[in-house]
This record gives sequence, C-alpha cells and structure tokens, in this order.
Amino acid sequence: MTLTIRRRGFTLLELVAVIGVNTILSLYYRDEMTLRDIAKVIGLHESRISQIKAQAILRLRGCMAKLWPAAQYGRPQTYGRT
Repeated sequence: MTLTIRRRGFTLLELVAVIGVNTILSLYYRDEMTLRDIAKVIGLHESRISQIKAQAILRLRGCMAKLWPAAQYGRPQTYGRT
C-alpha cells in the first residue's frame, strides 16, 4: 500500500484521508500495535502517527464534551438532588 500511494504522489492530507484516522486508532487501540509498528505499516514517521492520534483524541473529546457536558475532565456529575 505504501509504495502505491507514494508512486501516485498523494499529499499528506490525501494520504491520511485514504488511510483514515479510524484505521490508525483501530490499529493502536483494537490491535494494540505500537506507534512505531503503525508507522512502518502506513509509511509515515512515528511522530506523524502520534500527531494524528492526538488530534483524533482531541476531536473525540470535543464531541463527547458536547454530548455530555457534565462529564468534562473530572467535574463531578450530579444525579437527582444537587
């Protein structure tokens, strides 16, 4: 996959779109691969894989904060009486 993508001359943004952030997160969390191993498979530097993963987690946290605002970063949730 890496060779085909490089030969076609995709930009980094296109490459991430082709591979998908979900793939990186899936390899990391579901398959328990290290960032180094993911980088080898995808053909990017380990630091770039780390950046993509961190950005995705921030986006997920943002979405979760909108859905469950009381659950943000250690704020206690109150149920019933306050």
